[in-house]
Order: sequence, then structure tokens, then C-alpha cells
Amino acid sequence: MRRILFSLYGLAVLAFVAGSATYILQTHAEYERVAEENVRTAQELAAAKARLEEQRVSLQRMREDPGYVEQVIRARLHYAKPGEDVYRFENP
Repeated sequence: MRRILFSLYGLAVLAFVAGSATYILQTHAEYERVAEENVRTAQELAAAKARLEEQRVSLQRMREDPGYVEQVIRARLHYAKPGEDVYRFENP
């Protein structure tokens, strides 16, 4: 009888250890996934901040520099001064 009780306790402890190990491994895998996502999100945030700064600088230049405004209008809208010709080439 005593042997059966020890066996049952042993099995219970073994089941508890196995369940705990499984839980710890799943938790660790989830931690790794979240850490990778955190790194990716931090990189995306840094890129967005860099784009925002570029846009802020461009907007400031547009407010202060008429030559820059002319350059942007010519490049994006293909505008030309009277008497100038604009040639557009399609990329192959």
C-alpha cells in the first residue's frame, strides 16, 4: 500500500514538473516573440520619426525658401517657366 502511495505521489510530482516545464517553455517562446516584435516596432518608430523630421524640414524650407518651392513644383508637377520645354521620359 505504501509503495502504491509513493508511486502515486511520484506520478503527481512528475506530472506537475512536466506541466510546469511546458508552461515555462511556452512562456519563454511568447517572451521571445514579444521581444522580436518590440525590436521591429522600435525600428518602425525610428523610421517614422526620421520621415517626420524630413517632412518638417521640407515644410520649413517651403515656408522660407522660394527657390526650394520652385524646385519642388518643377520636379513633382512638371511645371516650366514660359518659353521652357519640359521633357519627360518613362522608366523602362
